[in-house]
Amino acid sequence: MSRALHILAIAVIALAPNAALAGWAEIRQMVHQADKLTDADKREALLRKAYADALESVRRAPRVSNEYLWLANAAGRLAQAVGQKEKISLAKVVKENAERAIALDPNNGAAHMTLGAWHFYVADISWVERNLAKALFGKVPEASFATAVSHLTKALTQGVDNPIEVLWLRGRAHEALGNDDKATADYRAAVNGAARSAAEQRFQARAKRKLS
Repeated sequence: MSRALHILAIAVIALAPNAALAGWAEIRQMVHQADKLTDADKREALLRKAYADALESVRRAPRVSNEYLWLANAAGRLAQAVGQKEKISLAKVVKENAERAIALDPNNGAAHMTLGAWHFYVADISWVERNLAKALFGKVPEASFATAVSHLTKALTQGVDNPIEVLWLRGRAHEALGNDDKATADYRAAVNGAARSAAEQRFQARAKRKLS
């Protein structure tokens, strides 16, 4: 390597050290792979690996928005596969890291989707889960349907890979707030959208039932 190219390589590494180390794409692949597994034990094992790898990936690349996003997403998926106590603990991880992703990149639509979904699901938790959260943390995590609507709207504006799911969630949040006309509009938009996956087809089916 010539001296000029050597100096250029050093400069690139110095200016963007995190780009070379970022592993969020691999975390995303593991999470998507886990979504396809029907064996609950194998799914949980893969999600635990994704979560552990995401923690390390964030440590190595602390200024990359998508690293925090996929740590949040790995934690969220893992929360769906574990008991109530661990689920509530992981909920805190989801919120904190989605917020960090947005702080690093306010235009990260997927991070707004994750945080919006967090606000919807936490605001919608059962009485039992609320009391368990109080026992573990002294209070229920602060969440609201209005904040869910705000972040889900930003997600749609900035662009996401799963707009039908976002529309479904925003419709649910509008419905919880008593905004029936807006909820109906979101359900209709979800039904009329082009589903990109089997998961989005399921959200379309749920939206269709809301309209019937």
